[in-house]
Amino acid sequence: MRATRMRFGRSVALAMLTTMLALVPVSMAKADHSVGYIGGDSTTFRTSVGGWAETENYTGLCVPAVTCPTMSGSWQPSGGTGGASDGFIRSQSGIAVANIGETASSIWTSPSFVYDGVDGQIPDRLSMSLDKRSGYGSLLSLGVTVTYSVVLLNQSGGPDVTVVAPTSIGSTANWTTAFDQRFAPDALTVGSSYRAQITVTIGGLTIVSLTGTADFDNVLITATTFSEGGPTGATGATGTTGATGTTGATGTTGATGETGTTGVTGVTGATGSTGTTGVTGTTGTTGSTGSTGATGGTGSTGATGSSGGTGATGATGSTGMTGATGSPGDRGPVGPTGSAGPRGPRGQAGGPPNVPNGAGVLRGNRLFVRVLCPRRFRPACSVRAVALTKRNHGRAMTRPLKVRVRTGKWRRAALVVKPAFRARLQRLSKVKRKTIVLRLRIRSKHRTHGRPVAFHHLRVRKG
Repeated sequence: MRATRMRFGRSVALAMLTTMLALVPVSMAKADHSVGYIGGDSTTFRTSVGGWAETENYTGLCVPAVTCPTMSGSWQPSGGTGGASDGFIRSQSGIAVANIGETASSIWTSPSFVYDGVDGQIPDRLSMSLDKRSGYGSLLSLGVTVTYSVVLLNQSGGPDVTVVAPTSIGSTANWTTAFDQRFAPDALTVGSSYRAQITVTIGGLTIVSLTGTADFDNVLITATTFSEGGPTGATGATGTTGATGTTGATGTTGATGETGTTGVTGVTGATGSTGTTGVTGTTGTTGSTGSTGATGGTGSTGATGSSGGTGATGATGSTGMTGATGSPGDRGPVGPTGSAGPRGPRGQAGGPPNVPNGAGVLRGNRLFVRVLCPRRFRPACSVRAVALTKRNHGRAMTRPLKVRVRTGKWRRAALVVKPAFRARLQRLSKVKRKTIVLRLRIRSKHRTHGRPVAFHHLRVRKG
């Protein structure tokens, strides 16, 4: 009875699924699409401060360097999350004789950017991430409070958005990632201008205030639209057109246009030298008739001159005149050099990178990989993906990421690389073989056979 009931329930579910799929046009299917703000050096600080500006603020009875510390800010050209060639921004406090409870702040403000959501639409998820490290471990132990906060300032007249409320900077002296600080998807207004603002504030009561630093790197706001989720996913179908943008990379095939240099084959126009066939015009061999004058039998040899130049031998005849050498034919004109074909358009940059099969694409502190749902799992897979140093007892190089994929399909996923492995992956991107392992733990309603885990060896590439 129970088996009959299960078969009946499965039949009903399949019938409902078939009906739902029949109602969804094929053109409405799309992949996840993410857009990043602020971007460039304004996010990574790799080669410059990226347009960010630093100011200070002191409250109440604060006298800098006396009753509260002096605050300052600077861009550091090396020592960021990417190593010696990667920069970052720093807030720093100086010495104070006594801190009487007033506050002193260092405020970093980004350049203005226009928020466009995802293709002008409100996204399904809106989040912010940044890397930070603290040089205030000893200062916090003396009872001083050191906090940081992140606010998005609306430059178009709308409300500001608090992403991170005032939070302790902590005592960790190594880079750590404040990852996936989510806020409401509609919190930012599409079409409005914003500035990101990071504030480091020192307060509390103490006799001697020591110097300290707070460092920040990789400040990024990410808007994402998902593929599944009913009608919302259907609207996102336009997003797959964006994926076609990666096909723009095929545009580099335009370089084949340089085959236009094959136009140099125009030199084949030198076949005009066939005009030298005009040498056949050496009708001057008629001069070999002069061999008739050759009374001597030798002159008759001049008849051989009818073959052309050999006729000149007929000149041996005392009477015969040497046949005039036929004028060489005009050289055929050299064919014009073919113009170089136009260079194909460069594929559009800035979007998610194209991820080849068997590869992981490293961009900044994220590793983009393919996540596949094998056909033995139905109707869809809930996959937990993580990159390892090796298959057996390997260490996790990225934070795990949960991805949902339909049976027989794959999706691109962005794994956040742990700070301790970023330099290592940069080195592995120069090795032309598969050096890391992608582990996929898979859950689904039905599995026909096999284990619920899969391993893929990947080669690391830069994107």
